[in-house]
Amino acid sequence: MPVVVIETAPVGVPIEAVDAVFRSLGVESDPPPGMIFHVTVDRGGRAQHIDVWETEDHYRRFETERVQPAVERVRASRGAANTPQQPPEAEVLRVVNLAIGRR
Repeated sequence: MPVVVIETAPVGVPIEAVDAVFRSLGVESDPPPGMIFHVTVDRGGRAQHIDVWETEDHYRRFETERVQPAVERVRASRGAANTPQQPPEAEVLRVVNLAIGRR
């Protein structure tokens, strides 16, 4: 069953750092299995991701196998590897209807 995942970066995490993680993931050239749609928006100075996935399992695998290691690499490159960080606020919602317009 498709799901929408809304994640908001923790307070204090610069949008530039979130963008660096996204670029390092290479999702445009190597989309993860099950990803239907992704967008990142500026939500009052905090990055917020809005994704649509074929299943919650697809999202969880991507998060574990690709996102978490990428976050650690970017944090290390910015000298923040040993500082504690809150996880993003995440909400997973069941999709009732989905339509994708033309680009």
